[in-house]
Amino acid sequence: MNPLTPVEIQTIEYIVLGWTEKEIAAKRKRSLHTIRRQVRSAMAKTGSCKQTDLVRWWFVKETGIDLNPLKRRLMAGFALLMLVFAELCTDNDYLRARKTGKRTVKTMRVRRGKRNEDNNYYLT
Repeated sequence: MNPLTPVEIQTIEYIVLGWTEKEIAAKRKRSLHTIRRQVRSAMAKTGSCKQTDLVRWWFVKETGIDLNPLKRRLMAGFALLMLVFAELCTDNDYLRARKTGKRTVKTMRVRRGKRNEDNNYYLT
């Protein structure tokens, strides 16, 4: 059973998307006080002390993923490994710092392609 009203859930979803309370009020054509009251009510019903706790509650409810500290660390480590693996396997442009004597020089790897009519490079 969901303890929140549909309006409170909609407000939380806007917060999850990164909207400010003023933006939510403008979008829903409600006063800022009404939106703040809905957020406070949702926080009280879910036992949240901060909006980040409310967002965490919504995430757990929607995805079904438990966020206890051990599982969070494991998921973060797995995500980091996937990110590192993706960066190592892709052939993207990147900046690389190399030391030459006393100073560090940044070099950029650039892909070369064919030129179009405007004399600009495009990737092949």
